[in-house]
Amino acid sequence: MSTVLQGQPTRAVVCYHCHRGFDAAARAITLTCPSCYKPLRLDDVVIKGVHHAARLETCGFVVVERKGWLMATSVYAGSGLDVLGSLETKAAVAPRVLITATARWRGNLRCRQLRIDPGAAVDGGYFEVGPLVEKLSPIALDRMGRGLTPADAKALIVV
Repeated sequence: MSTVLQGQPTRAVVCYHCHRGFDAAARAITLTCPSCYKPLRLDDVVIKGVHHAARLETCGFVVVERKGWLMATSVYAGSGLDVLGSLETKAAVAPRVLITATARWRGNLRCRQLRIDPGAAVDGGYFEVGPLVEKLSPIALDRMGRGLTPADAKALIVV
């Protein structure tokens, strides 16, 4: 543990750029990765209305509320993704995904755990559920958002 964090509560964080793990202060909202020196967002993102984004990335949770509508090219939620409203994306990656009965999903997804409640509207997309999420490179996520085939994405997996 670093001397800066001695005596403070910490949490484990995995960089969504280089996939290296490290400890961060529990109260931190943003920080710079000590391995790749890129900025990281650690807080949870709650979408309550209409939100357009090219990329939405956080080490925390992404929650799309019941009347929320998220439209993004790619979504990376390091802790999990809960969809109660509408989500449209070309590529979403999260360890745990919940799509509730009131949700509408459109797009591709990679996750470890997936729960789709009866009544949810899933308008197509490629879903891959399994342990490959941690090994997926950021380049593969970006290319998947541009229409990369699943076979091509597997070729870009970091070993």
